[in-house]
Amino acid sequence: MSVPSAKVPGVEYHYIITLQWSEGDEHRITLTSSWEGVYTLYVPGTTRQEAYLALVERTRKHFNVPEGGDSCTLFFALEPMALAGPRLEPAGALEAGP
Repeated sequence: MSVPSAKVPGVEYHYIITLQWSEGDEHRITLTSSWEGVYTLYVPGTTRQEAYLALVERTRKHFNVPEGGDSCTLFFALEPMALAGPRLEPAGALEAGP
């Protein structure tokens, strides 16, 4: 009798990334855009570099950076979603009455 495999819970990280790239032939323009979101890792042992490379690729696709075009990362942050310490109630939550 086989036991159903349990889904591996993912670990969530918040990321912010800013890329800069150029577009156009005759009249080149330089574009700079930032993007943020949640990146969930399901594979234990994933390195920060692997996450970074995946997020650069995801961001390039999001902003339609031309294939084969160069982009430069101006800023990158990857932090755990969960903040350390006790979970705090939203302001006013303890004051609400019946």
